[in-house]
Amino acid sequence: MLDACESNRCLPSRVAYDEDQRTLRLDVGEDLLATVAPLLVENVRPEFRQRAMSTICGLRKAGDPHAELIKRVRKWPGMFSVLESEHRDPHEMQQFRERMAHHPIPREWLLSARLLCIACGKTDPSTAETQAVAAAAFGAQSWNHLAAPLGDLSARLLQPWYLCKDDVACAFHADAIDAVADLLASAPRAWIADWAGVALESQYSFTALDYMPTYTLSEHLQGSTAARIDARQIAAYPVIRAQSPASAVVERVGGLTTRRCEDIAALFGIGLPVDVKVRMLDERSQELLIVQDGQWRFTRTGDPNDKSTSLLVHCLGYDGNSVWSAAVPTYKGLLQTHRETGFYVFCADYDGAHPVAVIDGLSPLAAAQVRANLPDTTDGRMEFREEDRRPRDLDDFRKLLERALSRRSTTS
Repeated sequence: MLDACESNRCLPSRVAYDEDQRTLRLDVGEDLLATVAPLLVENVRPEFRQRAMSTICGLRKAGDPHAELIKRVRKWPGMFSVLESEHRDPHEMQQFRERMAHHPIPREWLLSARLLCIACGKTDPSTAETQAVAAAAFGAQSWNHLAAPLGDLSARLLQPWYLCKDDVACAFHADAIDAVADLLASAPRAWIADWAGVALESQYSFTALDYMPTYTLSEHLQGSTAARIDARQIAAYPVIRAQSPASAVVERVGGLTTRRCEDIAALFGIGLPVDVKVRMLDERSQELLIVQDGQWRFTRTGDPNDKSTSLLVHCLGYDGNSVWSAAVPTYKGLLQTHRETGFYVFCADYDGAHPVAVIDGLSPLAAAQVRANLPDTTDGRMEFREEDRRPRDLDDFRKLLERALSRRSTTS
């Protein structure tokens, strides 16, 4: 959490730790920033779990795994009329991933090992051979060492899952099998009774690992694409696995000797003067200050001539936190002037393409200091001309301009 706060340049103004509930609450002003708490998962009835396992496992044995999944789901009470989603990806690699999709449990590992043996010319491998291949793939001493400790509960070692109704989490489960069991057992009475129709889609989410499917029940609506986008949904997704923070952050947190709120508050820089906090965030993000002009703070991550260097603009709040940020690569980014408004347009690509921010109230001196760090700046590239923009860039610019004008009217 500390790493996320620092990388997003948003530190709390207050922390509270509940020892009994093992819960840490972080606030910015009167608003909740984040809560760190144990994840409480719900268990499903054993018979539902067993049925869900039979529904979503072993699908790769079928010629069309997705059609087989629909067939199996229709056998659940109240799910007999479920339809196949119309959004099948035509891309060959995506189709291959869908055919190979599975969950990390022993029976699926054996099937993967068998398919690998067949692909290598062993058309009818024995059980012992597939077990040996699966164990070798995981670097396990033997099949028993791999499969026996947790069996069909092995997926719980990876990440928990949750049910999400219209983008709101409504239940957490230890693994995909329990989540799907809850989804299919609860849907007929709790969610889909008044739907015009029900479609099932099994595909990939950015939260899931490769070759692991997610499951979505959507209201099946006739008509336009826009109508289908607005359809009600209930889905089973894996909880996003956070990336490990940098070792330096881990060491700082590990240095805490108590769980007192005062010590935790000091870790998050609570109580520091705003200018000190902002400089600390620069250092933690390994950003070098170029200039600050009012609410606008410009930084860069390295040598301006290096293609890996970014130049960032942070719009700071009264507390020094970043309200929003945008970045461009220094080697091709530009800070252009919009003649009609006098605002500056921060662009991420050559010749002012791909606008990412519209900045108002920036002084000419500060603009010159920023441009000195953008090597592609020349006299012929100083002005942002709407008539020269591609439709997509023009649309992005107008949205950014509208936000800037709204921000100015709110301030005044």
